[in-house]
Amino acid sequence: LALLSERGRDAVEHVLAHPLPELRATAIRALDSEDPARLARHLGQLARDPEPFVRALVARLVRDYDDELRLQTLEQLVAMYPGDDRAYLESLGIGAEGLEEQVLESALALARDRVLDTQRLLEVLWRAHPPSSVATLASVAGDAELPIEMRRRMLDALAFVPSRDAADAMFVLGASGPEDLRDHARWWSRHRAGNDWRAYDFQPTAEVEGLEGAQRVFGSGVMRGAGFVDIDVPVAGSEHLFLVVTDGGDGMSCDWAAWVAPRFVLEDGTDVSLKSLGWVAEQNGFGTTHFDRNCEGGPLRIGDDTFSEGIGTHAASRIQFKVPEKALRLVAQAGPDFGGTGRSCGTSIEFEVWLKGSVGGGTVLAQQRAAREGDLEVIATLAQHAAGGLYLISLAEEDGLSDEARAVAGQHIFRNPDPGVRALASAHFPRPGGLQALPPVGELLALVGNAGRGQQLFFTERATCATCHAFEGQGKDIGPDLTVIREKYDRAQLLDAILNPSAGIAFGYDTHVVRTVDGQIASGFVLAEGQDLLLKDTQGLRHVFPVEDIEVRKKQTLSVMPEGVALGLSPQEIADLLAFLTTPGQREPEFGEPIALFNGLDLTGWTHHLRGEDADPDEVWSVAGGSLRCEGKPAGYIRTEADYTNYELTLEWRFLPERGAGNSGVLLRMTGEDKVWPKSIESQLMSRNAGDIWNIDQFPMLVDPARTEGRRTKKLLPTNEKPFGEWNRYRIRLDKGELTIAVNGALQNSARFCEEVAGKICLQSEGAYIEFRNIALRPIVN
Repeated sequence: LALLSERGRDAVEHVLAHPLPELRATAIRALDSEDPARLARHLGQLARDPEPFVRALVARLVRDYDDELRLQTLEQLVAMYPGDDRAYLESLGIGAEGLEEQVLESALALARDRVLDTQRLLEVLWRAHPPSSVATLASVAGDAELPIEMRRRMLDALAFVPSRDAADAMFVLGASGPEDLRDHARWWSRHRAGNDWRAYDFQPTAEVEGLEGAQRVFGSGVMRGAGFVDIDVPVAGSEHLFLVVTDGGDGMSCDWAAWVAPRFVLEDGTDVSLKSLGWVAEQNGFGTTHFDRNCEGGPLRIGDDTFSEGIGTHAASRIQFKVPEKALRLVAQAGPDFGGTGRSCGTSIEFEVWLKGSVGGGTVLAQQRAAREGDLEVIATLAQHAAGGLYLISLAEEDGLSDEARAVAGQHIFRNPDPGVRALASAHFPRPGGLQALPPVGELLALVGNAGRGQQLFFTERATCATCHAFEGQGKDIGPDLTVIREKYDRAQLLDAILNPSAGIAFGYDTHVVRTVDGQIASGFVLAEGQDLLLKDTQGLRHVFPVEDIEVRKKQTLSVMPEGVALGLSPQEIADLLAFLTTPGQREPEFGEPIALFNGLDLTGWTHHLRGEDADPDEVWSVAGGSLRCEGKPAGYIRTEADYTNYELTLEWRFLPERGAGNSGVLLRMTGEDKVWPKSIESQLMSRNAGDIWNIDQFPMLVDPARTEGRRTKKLLPTNEKPFGEWNRYRIRLDKGELTIAVNGALQNSARFCEEVAGKICLQSEGAYIEFRNIALRPIVN
């Protein structure tokens, strides 16, 4: 205790050189607690301490210092790593958080200089495992000449790299790696497919439980809030149909699902509901699967809509049906049920449709033989299925189709559910009716795009972009990630890539069509080849083909990304997509004259909406001492009479000690009818949650999926609200599509591509007392 006094701080520094390592460690902790700036001056010396546990302590504490000092200290600590010391390694990992790539570079340099031997380098690599280490980890794990314990540790490290390359590498090791580790790699593949690798559709087709031999013909993508997806898939000749709901990768909490009015359409145009057939088998992760009710027996509901006909279930769910002999298509809608989206735990599910059995009637080989013989009815049926369309493409490449057969296939194949099939078909089949020609490139570039509309296009079936590409963590991670595409291409180059995707296929994304002797067919990107060919298809699923079973393998000259014209987008829609993909991040806007939204005297400029016809607003809202006071009951809000689009809003709020924890929120760009709660973006004001974002009524916006559960996007930092009785300050900026939220001067949240629409600003009455003051707005004029 004496060493911690003002006079004793110099004494602490002397103890840093004491012969007893326990006392040196005590002095380090004391300085870190009382005077970290002084400790920083000794980090270089302490990183060379002769005692490993002292150096490990330094490694843990250095995390809180600036990056330059951290890197210098960590490089020395890595150089001094004694080997086979799990506690030391874990301390290095803690100290290197956020700097793993740079620490690995230092370790590789030390190995080249022979400061680190191979064993110690691999141990550091095992703990750091940044994304750039995937190739090295996979190489060591796949080297059968190395000790199995070393290879197993590298495999375990690979499993904790949250990247698509890591998922693909694990699949390769499970399919064709050393036999003594294949089972372990496959276990990791199955385990990680339900969490960090869920976004990469990481599920080998041969390992989907209960769906062996089936083919996925529809995938909705991950749905996190209320909304619908339309389903219309061909089923002709298939024997069994599977309705599948999987969780979105963050656990199964609140993953309620609703299939609305699922039915088979028969050859004569009549419908057969799945309810009338009954299921063959079903399983789910919670509650009970019901016809016409949700998984707990309540009404089927998606958002504000209630349905009398459908199936209610809960992820993980698989429901099997027998397909009627004369069925042509399955038609339905699907969406997250309100039983999940109405709660705060966060929904994240994906709807899938799988088919098992022949395509179009008869065996696969029989159908393929009929197509080769020119059976136009079979050709028309095959063209509507992913695998069937691929077979017709391979047949066309071999000149195995007549002009009449190509014309028939062309009538259907450009509506194929697989966009990759539609893209590859462009080289072989005529398009029905032609397409509207686009204006010259110069005119397209001159069009002013709307990034908000472009964002909506990107993530919908209209443009199909998100079925292959991710953007800021949303969408499928099958093709290249487009988050930073604007840093690689200017607008003209990006437009050319959209219109002519086959002119510059990215490395690693060459497409191969593979057909086996037993009629299996797939197209995709080659992951690895040896005795087996490992292929990832355009739906993200992985396939293993023994080389001796491959009858045809052909590399395609076209990209599986549909050409701009093939997307069927208008010139303005293409301009909107360009705006979305090229919009830079935050900018410093130009402000107009400030507007006082609250005059401190009365509610001039505001109106109200409260739940209940008899609610008296004067009993909820009042003004006293320059403050606006809200009693919190009944639920509702006051809102500005005027609309505002782009602005910086500042306000202060507080809760009183005698009234306890409070709740409220600021609603932004509120549009539509008055209700509890209206379409808007909510900046949360619940005690200890200020800075959270809540999406109300599916307001179009893009948030960080890593911090999002259902409609809620959690704040970046721990709560920085002041004690009850003290005033807190919000600064909320909505600049076109960019939203930033600062609480008491600290940035707590942000969103991009928010719909740019004029709307009201609302203050919520949400069950608890709260006070507001100094509510002002600065319009953004440029």
